[in-house]
Amino acid sequence: MELGSDLSGVFNRLSKAISILEKSLKFSFSKKYGFLTACPSNIGISMRASVHIKLPMLNKQKKALYKTVEQNKLQIRGTSGEKSNIENAIFDISNKQRLGINENDCLAILSKGIKEIIMLEQKTQV
Repeated sequence: MELGSDLSGVFNRLSKAISILEKSLKFSFSKKYGFLTACPSNIGISMRASVHIKLPMLNKQKKALYKTVEQNKLQIRGTSGEKSNIENAIFDISNKQRLGINENDCLAILSKGIKEIIMLEQKTQV
């Protein structure tokens, strides 16, 4: 986690940490399904990349926000994660797909979607 918008920097730091862990830990991996986890929704790359973003205008027009999120293969969770409420118009927006995708594509999809959401927020302010 980190404040700001440097998704690549956060991912690179995570990749280094995982490389260190892989030296002493064995992760369950299937050639067909990817990494196997305790949570079935994370099978595949096992990575949920998310951004906390404050969207005061779209908080009032959630239909437009949810449409854009869906079109960009993203999902919204509450401010404190799954099954929590949206507080102070701060949304947790993350990648929806984890199976059949690689980490770089996951970050690219998230980045593109967040940019579209920011543009929609700015357009809604007018």
